[in-house]
Amino acid sequence: ERARAEEDLRGSEARLAAIFAGATVGLAEVGLDGRFLHVNEEFRRILGRSAADLLRLPVSDVTHPEDVRPSHSAVEQAIRTGKTAALDKRYVLPDETTTWVNCRVSRLLDADGRPGNLLVVSVDLTRRREGEERLRASEEMNRRILASSADCIMVLDLDGHLEVMSEGGTGVMEVEGLTPLRGADWTSFWPGEGGAAAVSAIGEARRGGTGRFQGPATTLTGMPRWWDVIVTPINGPDGRPEKLLC
Repeated sequence: ERARAEEDLRGSEARLAAIFAGATVGLAEVGLDGRFLHVNEEFRRILGRSAADLLRLPVSDVTHPEDVRPSHSAVEQAIRTGKTAALDKRYVLPDETTTWVNCRVSRLLDADGRPGNLLVVSVDLTRRREGEERLRASEEMNRRILASSADCIMVLDLDGHLEVMSEGGTGVMEVEGLTPLRGADWTSFWPGEGGAAAVSAIGEARRGGTGRFQGPATTLTGMPRWWDVIVTPINGPDGRPEKLLC
């Protein structure tokens, strides 16, 4: 029975070792003194360091200085509560650049059921952070375009209700800010046949095409103007229209 128990233990340890080594997330076992004890291949890839290098270092040495205190807080929480603590943090790479990861810190138990080492699961956030930065840059560029354009640029929901208008648009429409028009039915701005043309243009844009028409409409002060209108879809992540630009 003892031999079978030892064989089962060796088999269990071998399976755990295989899982640890082949995991697609970074895994590290860390001692209560803050030093790395075991690291898997993905963790080494994230930090750009060999296992030998990491096993000579405490975690604080590869953590961005601004993130050392939050990391210690997460560790203390995991030890104190026995629950997993999570945080986004930066690791310092050998070339002094940094990489963002999401870390989940869990307390392990020793053979007697007492608090032992820590398991740190790290997910590389580089692509997500790069995507967020591109999105911020894109949004800033769009904001500047809207702010600097003298044209009347509007964003509608798919039902044709006004959500956003450029500063140039409020000037052309002779209105103080967007508040008086927010949520208004854009098609109601167009009298007579213009209303039908506006409805048709919205329908075309909702189908993924481009709607275009010309027609008269007055400003909020009653000044008549003639407009050349183009309505196009703004597609969401699934490639389908989620807003309309006109």
